[in-house]
Amino acid sequence: MKTLQETFNIVKSHLLKQNKRCAEDDVCLYRNDEGLKCAVGALINDDEYRSEHNELGLHTGLVKNMLTASGVSTDRESMDLMHDLQSTHDQIEPEKWEAGLKLTAVKYNLNY
Repeated sequence: MKTLQETFNIVKSHLLKQNKRCAEDDVCLYRNDEGLKCAVGALINDDEYRSEHNELGLHTGLVKNMLTASGVSTDRESMDLMHDLQSTHDQIEPEKWEAGLKLTAVKYNLNY
């Protein structure tokens, strides 16, 4: 399973490179038809991703199954981190993601 630092690094790199929210009609999705991915969507392997789970919450069993099958831990601390990373994607404008990610790194004692 990925460590918290590995999970953070994957999401950080993905969000800063993509620099665009993955949403459709103002609803954030794990992935969309443009090939964009949200913070959590970036952690799900292509062969484990199921579009029918796109609008399910992070804490649902089906989403946890996709994450676990992708090598992402779903223990409490990992879920808390993913929730915070998802909040950065969903609630902060992309031009301010770097600042949000830095705060998340501090909160979880991770290297930025």
